[in-house]
Amino acid sequence: MSSPPSDPSKDAARWVLPSAIPFEHLKGHDLEECVYWLMDSLGAKDLEWRIGGIGAGTSDGGRDLEAWFFSPSPDGEMEGQRWWIECKGRSGTVEADTVKAACNNALAQDDLAYLVVVTNTGFSNPTRDWVKQWQKSHPHPRVKLWDKSSLERMLAQHPNAVFRLFSQALSTAGHLEVAREGFWNRFDYTSPRTLQTFWDAREDLAIGPLERIALVVSEFAHGRIGDRPWGVACEPQAMFQTLGLATANLPYLFGRALRGGIDQEPVIRGIAYLVLATLRVISAKDVAEMIEVCSADCKRVICGGGDAYAFDNEPIEAYWRRLDPQGRQAGPAKDDRQLWIEKNDAPCNVGFAVGPGNGCPLFASEPSETDLAELLAIVERVSDFRSAEAKAKATAGAAPGQP
Repeated sequence: MSSPPSDPSKDAARWVLPSAIPFEHLKGHDLEECVYWLMDSLGAKDLEWRIGGIGAGTSDGGRDLEAWFFSPSPDGEMEGQRWWIECKGRSGTVEADTVKAACNNALAQDDLAYLVVVTNTGFSNPTRDWVKQWQKSHPHPRVKLWDKSSLERMLAQHPNAVFRLFSQALSTAGHLEVAREGFWNRFDYTSPRTLQTFWDAREDLAIGPLERIALVVSEFAHGRIGDRPWGVACEPQAMFQTLGLATANLPYLFGRALRGGIDQEPVIRGIAYLVLATLRVISAKDVAEMIEVCSADCKRVICGGGDAYAFDNEPIEAYWRRLDPQGRQAGPAKDDRQLWIEKNDAPCNVGFAVGPGNGCPLFASEPSETDLAELLAIVERVSDFRSAEAKAKATAGAAPGQP
């Protein structure tokens, strides 16, 4: 089914629909705002919008935007480069005198590394030739001319900037890239409406492990996973890779949640779901080895206690509670004890050998007393049975003529 993209540049071409960006109207404040968010996506620091608002504004001191870019030097120190950006929205090509004035004005800045003149249209060949000649006698600052084609290319590679201003110009693949970037960089959750859009187009989208984790956690942030079971809508190897990446990134995810004051429950529920989904296609032994290697220092992946396998106020077919390391949320004190009554003379629907003195292994097992692989094998067997049962019910309930 879906797999991580092998060539990001080819996917970038599919993220943005340039024809849907109103370049002819990008003038003044609108062009500056577009370039501001593009520079932000490019990694600019200390980004300053000089005009300070809509309209003519005050004098901008020779630039509309100012930014710093930092890169490591050979000795490991971070060195900064100061950039000036001048935005020139036009109906036709930018006047040569405008570019010349910008270049000459920048000469007074000794620490300026780059001057960028940006337009929504283009520059004439004589203007480009003049800049090349000027650059020979003035090596600093370096001058860049960004025309409409340049903007199209860079915006296509940074759909998050397009999303802020021209969401209609993003393809479904572009929205997926925004969802991935938003989750891993800012812990943003994808909206249910957008999740449904992705689900409807899942056969045509390149959904890799990073995207799949973001989608699964977003589902649990909004409710349940049942409507869009991402964990079973991919190839076995893709599911295995997703769980491996998720468990390896648990410290990062929990750390970001704690620092941002974000509820960790969607992450916990999402990882638990990924474990179950992986058990559908990979042996319990292999899953156990992965968890032990990837999260040996994380006690949240496997937990015991009375609530670990309890059923909440949801029907079993809607949500099977697996792991709940948070315990009960703070609230009125109540009796947390559970009464477990088992009818010894009734057979087990799943097929476990039960009877007097040999109770249900799912509820009787404690992680502290059971080998991890053995415990996961039990969960795997129940998952297999419940999945087949759910599929049978769905098939039986389908309208005549439907699969």
